Amino acid sequence: MSGTTDLRVFTLYAQLSQGKQLECFLPTPVNVRKVILATNIAETSITIPGIRCVIDCGFVKEKSFNTSDGLDVLKSVRISRAQAWQRSGRAGRDADGTCYRAYTKREMESFADATQPEILRTNPTSMVLQLLALDIDCNNFDFLDAPLEEGLRSAYKSLDALGAIKSGSVSLITPLGRQMVQYPLDPKYSKLLLTASSFGCMEEILSLVSVLSSDHVFVSNSDKNEMAALAHAKFQSKHGDHLTLLNVFNAFCKTEKPKVNIYEE
Repeated sequence: MSGTTDLRVFTLYAQLSQGKQLECFLPTPVNVRKVILATNIAETSITIPGIRCVIDCGFVKEKSFNTSDGLDVLKSVRISRAQAWQRSGRAGRDADGTCYRAYTKREMESFADATQPEILRTNPTSMVLQLLALDIDCNNFDFLDAPLEEGLRSAYKSLDALGAIKSGSVSLITPLGRQMVQYPLDPKYSKLLLTASSFGCMEEILSLVSVLSSDHVFVSNSDKNEMAALAHAKFQSKHGDHLTLLNVFNAFCKTEKPKVNIYEE
């Protein structure tokens, strides 16, 4: 664009506030180029008018479940060919556009045809508990894409340890398990809430589960790592990460909230 005098950069991702997301859709003044740094939310969820160029890095951050340690892992992986074509389709929705791919044609040919179904790479424990509460045997259920046996074994092991299924069984849910399934939470958090009152720490557990169920509370800026480390250290507890997170939550509750004027038009 000849004569450009200004460049305005926006970010776009799922956890961004609605107001910030809407900024991406606002028209820009003449001789101003709009640049949007987006996650894969821009592949199919939305269409931004006026986009003429797309730069596809060929990667996506994808959450997967590690059955060996029972943890979710967020890592960068190659996109599929289906995703590549979706990304190119973001350019030129209302006029001719161009997609610049940061990988070769040969590399693209090595991509998977389609994205792996989420059920094959995420923690199936909550799903298994919900099906058991409906008296459905996961081993004989006709899934569109059946979860991996390794994932199911890990889910049964976790539910057994939590007391949600009868010991040695993979199909008999306990009364505790039926209580746990009433909460839209990871089963281990449901168990925490159900047992907290017995230990006289319900308020603390409610706060902790709220923090654990959200995104990371500690944010680091690559340009200010030292400052971030000093700020984080103020909340550190020698008794572990959970009490550290509780310190963060309690500090947040003590901060002065901005006043909101409520009125009727």
